[in-house]
Amino acid sequence: MYNDTPAARKLMQYMATKDAQQIWANDGGTLAAIKSINYTDPVYKRAAEVAGTAKNLLVTAGDFMPTDMQAAFWKSLLNVTRNPSSLDSELARLDQVQKASYTTS
Repeated sequence: MYNDTPAARKLMQYMATKDAQQIWANDGGTLAAIKSINYTDPVYKRAAEVAGTAKNLLVTAGDFMPTDMQAAFWKSLLNVTRNPSSLDSELARLDQVQKASYTTS
C-alpha cells in the first residue's frame, strides 16, 4: 500500500480475504496466502501443498518481479551458468526487459 487512505485500507482488507485470493488462484500463476484456497491447476495445487507443509519457505526478489522480468531473469541465469562469458550481453538484455516490464506493470 503506497498511500494510507481509507480506500486503500479497504482494498487491502479485501485483498486479504479468501474470495479475493481465490480470484488470483483461478487466474493461475500464483499461490495464495490462505491455505484453504482451491487450485484447479495440478502444479499449483501441489505447490500449495508443499508450501503449506513447509517448515521453512524462501522468498526471493524474483518472486516480486513482473512476469516478463521474472522469466527473463531465470533464463539469463541459466544462460550465464552455461556460458559465463555471456554475462554482459545477458545483463544488457535484462536492462531492456526491465525498462519494458516496469513501465507496464
